Amino acid sequence: MMSQKYSFHLAKKAYYYAPSNRIKDDMRKEINSQISKLVMHQFASEVIEYVYSQTEQEKLRREMVLSFYGQYFLLIKDALDASEKCQMSLKQFLEKKPQLKQ
Repeated sequence: MMSQKYSFHLAKKAYYYAPSNRIKDDMRKEINSQISKLVMHQFASEVIEYVYSQTEQEKLRREMVLSFYGQYFLLIKDALDASEKCQMSLKQFLEKKPQLKQ
């Protein structure tokens, strides 16, 4: 529905007018599972941008970013979740994962 010429407007409105947060969470999970493919689409990328801008919680926004970057970013997800400030330098990351230095 997000990738069709006219129905992507309905997808945005469905997210905006969702009656419960559980439905919004389900929509975000579905988007996150296919985000790398959908972000390249002309219409679906607008829906992703809208959902990201409407998401107020930083944790949920971070989940969208993590799913966008894929496998390599998942490696540092544990480190980001472990630290409250979520500030890790590249040097610190490479000390924890020396096999990724290349």
